[in-house]
Amino acid sequence: IMGVDTTGRSLHRRGYRVYEHPAALKPTIASAMLLLSGWRPGETLIDPMCGGATIPIEAAMMAWNRAVNRDRRDFNLLRLRLFDADALEEERERLRIAEGGDPHPIYGLEKYPRHLEGGRRNAERAGVLETVNLRLGDATDPAFYPEDVSHIVVNPPYGVRMVPRERVRRLYPMFLRALKEAAGGATLTVITAAYRRFREAAEDVGVEIISSRRVLHGDLQTMIYLCQV
Repeated sequence: IMGVDTTGRSLHRRGYRVYEHPAALKPTIASAMLLLSGWRPGETLIDPMCGGATIPIEAAMMAWNRAVNRDRRDFNLLRLRLFDADALEEERERLRIAEGGDPHPIYGLEKYPRHLEGGRRNAERAGVLETVNLRLGDATDPAFYPEDVSHIVVNPPYGVRMVPRERVRRLYPMFLRALKEAAGGATLTVITAAYRRFREAAEDVGVEIISSRRVLHGDLQTMIYLCQV
């Protein structure tokens, strides 16, 4: 059996990340979470701990029907003798023509100004800055949430890289209580390596876990939970 690597650099490297958040989520996982969430363009989506804005950016590209890596120029297949460069350019043009939409604003909250500014830079590089509404705000305060939120997709701290575990133990219940007040009835999709802490908090606050999936995020064993707030 012989295999040919036609890709080269990993597909999760989208090219828009000019600011690297210290606990960034892989764009491929962010995209998968959006699909699992059931969110559709036109519904109100928020990432209340958006960091470098990976989730809002991936959502905005979905809303615009924009193919990721469409203009990438370093695929290994470009060096194959059998490769048809004209066919690729025709496909790229077809994808450009297919882009479009009038997406509802996609929201992101971030507590720290440095990360918020970095997220805006990433959104600008991705060409979706006018579609994503990134704000300074605290995910544990219901006052920062927009009205009519139908979907929350979030990558909160795990208590591994940036935030102490004890703080995560307090953060998860506070966050879920804020969601109950600001977006009761909405769908929550969350990824975490502190899955026992999250399950305990969900049970205490009354957030129903509908399904779960185990995902390897880098070297971390994580769970993606789909919940009803």
